[in-house]
Amino acid sequence: MKRCLTFALLVCCFVGRSQSKFTLSGYVRDSLSGETLIGASVMISGQSKGIVSNSYGFYSITLDAGTYTVATTFAGYLPFDTVIVLDRNTDVNFNLLQRAMLQEVIVSSRRRDNNVTAPQMGKIDMSVTRIKSVPVLLGEVDLLKTLQLLPGVRNAGEGNTGLYVRGGGPDQNL
Repeated sequence: MKRCLTFALLVCCFVGRSQSKFTLSGYVRDSLSGETLIGASVMISGQSKGIVSNSYGFYSITLDAGTYTVATTFAGYLPFDTVIVLDRNTDVNFNLLQRAMLQEVIVSSRRRDNNVTAPQMGKIDMSVTRIKSVPVLLGEVDLLKTLQLLPGVRNAGEGNTGLYVRGGGPDQNL
């Protein structure tokens, strides 16, 4: 008899404990079209509990009995907060209003980099003053030796008048 009474007491405790959890569920929809909103966030304010609506716009969360502030948000829609007393399994559908659209945005282009004036990236101009500023041998200005001082330019070898510019061949120069 004592065992039976203890067992009945334990069962009553567990039954009472299991009744303190209830399910809050429903759909999140667009208030104008009635279309379900996939991925809408349903958060319990003041707690770290929340859920995201599934591919049908349905959400379901199990909570202890009590009063909760439920915040529902979705991108492009106004957030919606409501107070819910959870004392039994409850279905609550949220209808969100679309946020006002932004004004028209006009994108105009401007020159971003004024140093780039031509599409010829590998062109280097040699001015006469620059050529004359190079030291001369036997009174004559050597144009080929002056060109070899530029970056990426090297000679084809001793006694040869060809130039290699950035890995090209001597026949590729103008």
